[in-house]
Amino acid sequence: MPDLTSALRRFAEQALGPCELATSPPGSTDSGPVVRFRSSRGHEYIAKRHTAIGKHAREVHAYRHWAPALGARAARLVAADLQTMTMLITALPGHPADGTGNARDHHRQAGALLRLLHDSEPAQPLPGFQRWLDDRISRWRDLAAPILSAGDERIIEHHLTGLRALGIPDGGPGHFDFQPRNWIVDQNGTLHVIDFEHARIGLPARDFTRLHFRYWASHPRLRDDFFDGYRRQLTADEQQAMINCGAIDALTALARGTQTGDSTLVSHGRATLARLRDEG
Repeated sequence: MPDLTSALRRFAEQALGPCELATSPPGSTDSGPVVRFRSSRGHEYIAKRHTAIGKHAREVHAYRHWAPALGARAARLVAADLQTMTMLITALPGHPADGTGNARDHHRQAGALLRLLHDSEPAQPLPGFQRWLDDRISRWRDLAAPILSAGDERIIEHHLTGLRALGIPDGGPGHFDFQPRNWIVDQNGTLHVIDFEHARIGLPARDFTRLHFRYWASHPRLRDDFFDGYRRQLTADEQQAMINCGAIDALTALARGTQTGDSTLVSHGRATLARLRDEG
């Protein structure tokens, strides 16, 4: 990774002037390597090189158009280069909220921030929703097929049918990987949101799905706290859409987990399928 680190440092210095590594060794995310730099003024920044053009385009767009609605609770985009799929953002202080600190307060803050994101652009019809659904499902269904039973297939199809019944739903900006691993908490307990590579215009209910199946199932008070922050409850239709989106989340977790040997992800997929059976 030394050559890549040098390339990212050159990219950062084009925008910031002389920089030094702030952490060593460099890290990585699901969407590409990241390196933290410190400018001559003592401010820290993160350079990230995406491994896929789609994730780069989505994350840069989100930082330009939607993340500013969160103010200082999200990073600020400093520079981006489409050709090399590289971006530079301000670094946020703190540590991931997953499994640490005051979970109830974290969920309350997260709800407030997600509401800001959802309201950062007016709702609009999603004429491409059904095509997106079919494309996404066909890919993940093929990958997960070897580990799906006939019963698994039936429950997945039942909930996909519910999503198809939406026709052309309204949608807006969403994070779509909104969960505690992408919440950063600073030393004062203030929560920030990171990693917008999955952000796009889509069905807002999807932003609640992973929380519903992976966190709130065993800690229902966290759901109450979250929607206290969000400042409204879901409608019955939104609630059902959130549950139906669990079929997508189960498929992607099972397929990715099997591909990468990630047993935790496979467990999430299995647990989501079990909950889908219970919720009908």
